[in-house]
Amino acid sequence: MNIFSSIENKLELKFDNISNHPGIILLLLGIFGLGIRLIFLKWELPFGADNFHYFQYAIDLSIDQKLPTMLEVSNDGWPIFLSPFFSIFHSENFLDYMNLQRLISSIISVITIIPIYLLSKQFVEKKYAIIAVALFAFEPRLIQNSLFGISDPLYILAITFAMYFLISRNEKFTVIAFGLIAFASIIRAEGLLLLPAFSIIYFLTHRKKKNIFQFILLIAIFFIIIAPIAELRTQTIGQDNLTNRIVGGAGTIMKESNNDVNFIIDGLSTTIRFFGLSMLPYFVFFVPFGCLLILKNRKKEHWSLFILSIFIIIPALYAYSREFLDVRYLFPLYPIYCIIGTIGIMYIIKKIKFKKIFVTGIFSSIFILAVLFLVIQDIDLKHEGEALSLAFVVSNKTSTIFQYVPESQYINTVDYFNNSKFPDSSSNIKNTIPTLLNLRGINFDSIDEYIQYGRSKGLTHIVIDDSERRPESFKQVFNNEKDFPFLQKEYDSIDNGYEYNLKIFRIDYVMFDAKD
Repeated sequence: MNIFSSIENKLELKFDNISNHPGIILLLLGIFGLGIRLIFLKWELPFGADNFHYFQYAIDLSIDQKLPTMLEVSNDGWPIFLSPFFSIFHSENFLDYMNLQRLISSIISVITIIPIYLLSKQFVEKKYAIIAVALFAFEPRLIQNSLFGISDPLYILAITFAMYFLISRNEKFTVIAFGLIAFASIIRAEGLLLLPAFSIIYFLTHRKKKNIFQFILLIAIFFIIIAPIAELRTQTIGQDNLTNRIVGGAGTIMKESNNDVNFIIDGLSTTIRFFGLSMLPYFVFFVPFGCLLILKNRKKEHWSLFILSIFIIIPALYAYSREFLDVRYLFPLYPIYCIIGTIGIMYIIKKIKFKKIFVTGIFSSIFILAVLFLVIQDIDLKHEGEALSLAFVVSNKTSTIFQYVPESQYINTVDYFNNSKFPDSSSNIKNTIPTLLNLRGINFDSIDEYIQYGRSKGLTHIVIDDSERRPESFKQVFNNEKDFPFLQKEYDSIDNGYEYNLKIFRIDYVMFDAKD
């Protein structure tokens, strides 16, 4: 016990010195957070999924200085934000622009520790708010996500600042809060669902009659901000990508739930499963306990966290009901996880003797678990490099194929590698890549049914790899190709020195029809 007491005393002196300089702690956590992101950033790999479409949109906007009419992304707030950076950046290599996109996304993710700190101070003592910052800065899924160059970090930054300004005791800040959720709605349409959440919290915390008029002003500010971009989108692509998406999503849920009661049940069970998954590797130790403390104490200001959580979960429930199985739909909950988790940690610290040793252990555990998670989940650079190389082979040998996600994403970038001039708008990039047919939500019993489905869409080849995620009928073709004489193998990557096994089969429709 004397050893622990000695360590505790030494740590106490250091903690006292550090706690008097929160700005320095934030800076150090930010530097370490950005450093980890840069270590795991894959500079040599191109985009291929949503991040590629954001990249295209931002490039076109930076060149043409108007919203692209030939491209449509579901949420254009992020590429609009990127376009000024692309305008002032100069390179003839499109990968440099993609890496700039990654870097900006990573920096935004790190900057979010500022509103996390400010927001946490509204719920926990100032000296404990740093713990919430550490929980966010080193959350491994957020680190991974920030490296993809997608809209999530900017959206999370906007709503976290908005939460702080809404809950802040300064009533003037509520104007900024409603303005920020308007900005968040431009980044991602589900931000619109925060409007009722913010409205409920506003009336719970502002009960004077005069605030009715202030609330009307806040709503007016919200719509004044989103109205111009909604009108511009409508003129450009024929819809505002705001109300139509919310209304369309609600209509889909009502239609599907009427046709199949299991639609909602499956969506709820999947949401609960991903809700638990999102708390790994370390939130699971503190967030449930923090929730129990909030329910026990029943402090009025804490209920705002639950209200916000409910409205943040709604888009995730919709996505999981539609079988979009990605934990990132719950990422906007992470600022709330950090606060609730810190409430639990603060309670434990106040109950134990060796407080500084425990806090040191918490910080060390957060960092170690984050690094271990990132190392285990890190991208297999050799596999991705081979998938990129084989994307050129597939592009040269096929015309229309089924996607073999995620590896087929690299096919989108083939034309940019082949283009000698850059930067250039997407309309000037010669299209030589095959048409990629989406198999999401499609599950036939045999390869014949897949071919019949794709035939009307111009399907010419079947591309199959050794991934376990492929449909069972595709695996049968991969493992027993001689049983399918109407599929003529034109390429096998193993024969060309690759470890990643991918095969290309041309469909002989004459033989296919003759077998029947």
